[in-house]
Amino acid sequence: MECIIILDLSYTAITELPSSIGYLIGLEVLILRGCESLANMPCNIYELQHLTSVIIYGCWNLVKFPKWSAESLPGNSNVSPDWWYLNLASCKSLEEIPELPPKMERVNADDCVGTICKLLKRLRAKGGTNDRMCHIV
Repeated sequence: MECIIILDLSYTAITELPSSIGYLIGLEVLILRGCESLANMPCNIYELQHLTSVIIYGCWNLVKFPKWSAESLPGNSNVSPDWWYLNLASCKSLEEIPELPPKMERVNADDCVGTICKLLKRLRAKGGTNDRMCHIV
């Protein structure tokens, strides 16, 4: 499905995104504001090559965020998604962000617990990331 560019599921009762999200190949923006029951994000979110922005603001029960890995992409294509912005503000239960795509430039972790802020600072300090990586606003 190439015609859906923006998907706004804000304030719905979803607990997780369906694996079929990977079929939205034209998706550029995913908005999940206030999805209080959302607990996990699927690994196949990284298969969305045109995805640039993900807004998960206020998803208080989100605990786990998937690890980005080039090996997990279809056919091991080693093509990273265009994803450059991630908003995790007020995701107070989020405990871990294992690794983010290499093109990620900005992460909003405002009002998140200390563990996430420490992790983002560690990711920023890792070699090979640019100065805009993991900007905490």
